[in-house]
Amino acid sequence: MLQVHTIASQLSVNLEATIDGLLSQTVPFELRVVDMSESGSVGAKIKERAPSAAVLRAARKWSFAEAHNKLLDWARDDKAVLLIESGVILSDDCLEKMVKAMDEDKEAALIGPKILRMYDENADEERLHERVMSDRLDGRGVPLRNVFVRETGMGERDDGSAERVAVAALRRGALLLRIAALADIKKADRYFREKYEGAEEIDFAIRLNRAGWKTIRDDSAAAYKMSGVFSSRRNEKQPWSFLTQLALSASAARGRAGFS
Repeated sequence: MLQVHTIASQLSVNLEATIDGLLSQTVPFELRVVDMSESGSVGAKIKERAPSAAVLRAARKWSFAEAHNKLLDWARDDKAVLLIESGVILSDDCLEKMVKAMDEDKEAALIGPKILRMYDENADEERLHERVMSDRLDGRGVPLRNVFVRETGMGERDDGSAERVAVAALRRGALLLRIAALADIKKADRYFREKYEGAEEIDFAIRLNRAGWKTIRDDSAAAYKMSGVFSSRRNEKQPWSFLTQLALSASAARGRAGFS
């Protein structure tokens, strides 16, 4: 059975939209949630919306890496798992297309959709408030053969592509992971490493690539990510710190195919 994993620290409009998007998918799955709220009430609220969801209550505040590592230990016997962030809404056939892409490419360990940005208009006026699905990309991922690990395409207009593109890494948002690939990168009961805080999924993809696996962005599968208020800024800042970017680039340069 396909698994879907997410982390919830509070019940919000964004989380509810993510759950509703999942419930509209055309393929069956089991939802597993780490409840990191202080009261433990978020898991109960999610189960009201998705009664079959399994909830793991965090005894303390876990990091992104800790929470997903615990969920992945729970999924060792499964074929694939979707890691999805609160605030990401999948189009109705998004998961189906991602699963198809993974089935058709046996070397793919990670499949990500094209992620477009959503914006709030008139956020301060409840009567006029509107959530807009834009044609602006949240990013295209980290390209192959990039000396410096750098996200591209942030804020660019969608060109309508429906291709599958091999990339070096994709940011978190919605990532379909082949469970069989985990055996090639696990170290000391860890899959995600905390040393790259804020970019754990980039380090994760780099290590999978080094082990011979591919990361694919499937532009035929679409998802939307909440990005606050519309901005037309160019040359957007990288989503991780400069020091993290240097460390990732050094890691990628250590003999890994795809970076040279």
